[in-house]
Amino acid sequence: MLLSILLGVAAIHRRDFVQHGAWMLRGYTIGLGAGTQVLTLGVGALIAGPPNEFSRALLMGAAWVINLALAERIIRKRPALPARTVSTVVSDLH
Repeated sequence: MLLSILLGVAAIHRRDFVQHGAWMLRGYTIGLGAGTQVLTLGVGALIAGPPNEFSRALLMGAAWVINLALAERIIRKRPALPARTVSTVVSDLH
């Protein structure tokens, strides 16, 4: 999560807004993994009974994988933004 945030900050310093958004979305979804773990552990307990230490670790890891997979899907589905040049930005200001 920390690495995603740092890469997002580095991207915004380069004024690379697309990469900034992508890295921040990844960091956010890792943070949301704790909430998804409740769902994966609950479903696992319903299907197979109370988890042991190994299955609990797998279900908790699955939550992060699910969240990151959804984030990557969102990132890749976004339409490509046209490149903006300095002259485009300046003309937008007038």
